[in-house]
Amino acid sequence: MKITFIHHSCYVIEDEDTQIIFDYTQGALPPKNDKGRVFVVTHSHQDHFSRRIFRLDGDLYLLSSEISAPADLPVLHLSPFEEVTLQDLHIKTSGSTDQGLSIQLTLGGKNILHAGDLSIWHWPEDSQEERRQMEADFDRYLKVFEGDNLFALFFNVDYRLGEEYIHGPRAAIERLSPAHFFPMHFTEHPDILPVFKEEMKDCSSHIHLLKENESITL
Repeated sequence: MKITFIHHSCYVIEDEDTQIIFDYTQGALPPKNDKGRVFVVTHSHQDHFSRRIFRLDGDLYLLSSEISAPADLPVLHLSPFEEVTLQDLHIKTSGSTDQGLSIQLTLGGKNILHAGDLSIWHWPEDSQEERRQMEADFDRYLKVFEGDNLFALFFNVDYRLGEEYIHGPRAAIERLSPAHFFPMHFTEHPDILPVFKEEMKDCSSHIHLLKENESITL
């Protein structure tokens, strides 16, 4: 399995037959090379979704339910708490603590989870009640994926939250135990990544810090 970081929250996952593109907005994509190309969009925020994807030769579009698409394209709209199997691709969704959904795909027997905007978003202006509700929602949505033998997790490491940034990714790693962890949503503060990796050095997951257009084969 080949994994390429494109930009912000966009990663491309490929095996011999399939190319999956999560939350594409900009940047150079790997060539399609006769593979089945699947675009996945977790929600409609402009840093996760561009209508350009509808002109990029997708064979299937897995879209959060609030996103409209041209009628002539192969589209499956998804909401939280769904499970669907399309040929060799198994799809499992949960919610987000911001908008849209988080989504797990099973490709070649390996479970891959893209969290979308699911995290523990504790902002300085939040009340204690808002913080408690955020944590409860995060717990409910993350629980959907517990025990799924996760191969790769793509999750927010966003230092706009200040020192509170660590709570979401740490909880996700501790509870889901992914074999491989890939940070996203760090565009404004990329310097936090080595700090985060050092902070999580004792965890069992391999934390990969890829540069834009850099790939790794696992």
